[in-house]
Amino acid sequence: MPADFNIGLAFNHSAYGDPVAVLSAYRQLVDPNQRQILVPASEYHTKFFNNPVFATAYVLGAPVFQYEKASIIQAYQVGNPRYGYTQEQAQRSYSRFVRKVHEMHENGPFTLLIAPEGHRSEKEHSALQKAEPGIGFFMRQIAPWILIPIGITYDRPFKRNNVNLRSGPRLHIAEPIVLEEPIKKQDQEEVIAEIMVRIGSVLPETKWGYYASQIREFLESNARIPSVPNQP
Repeated sequence: MPADFNIGLAFNHSAYGDPVAVLSAYRQLVDPNQRQILVPASEYHTKFFNNPVFATAYVLGAPVFQYEKASIIQAYQVGNPRYGYTQEQAQRSYSRFVRKVHEMHENGPFTLLIAPEGHRSEKEHSALQKAEPGIGFFMRQIAPWILIPIGITYDRPFKRNNVNLRSGPRLHIAEPIVLEEPIKKQDQEEVIAEIMVRIGSVLPETKWGYYASQIREFLESNARIPSVPNQP
């Protein structure tokens, strides 16, 4: 892996333990305590009184995995009475996030954790949801990137609102995407879809969700079949 490329670890999100599984594998197998890591998270869920399990894990995980934190307001939360966020607040949170990305990039290549769906899937079988458009901002700002799509499955039943480390999380690595230059705004949606399709390409068909037709076309065009059997 080129030492001067930033790394984006993009994964499907179905349970609290997903980022923990990705970070654990990354630190042990790819980059033991060398690169900077940035882990963005939902501002709402990082507040203890809103989500004590996630908020505690996010804070305690920072010294363990040595990552920087960045809270953002997600698109699905804007205008929703449950969250109470405005579009202006969301834009400010993304501006802070972009500044943090630039700050880390100036200090050398870094690794960014990305859950393109923005939040844990609420669909049957934890199927893929449509990615949030905001995740493409960082790809328009800086380069180069190696984006590593990761499909996460569990060997045993898991609880959506739990860490599930004993549920046997498995990480399935898809073909990386290399971006040598910042992408253009008009290409952002296409690149995001490509990330999601590659994540889906290593997941069972029951988890293809929103991207089912595109994943099927991708696999057929590459004369491949899903590498993971269907799961309940």
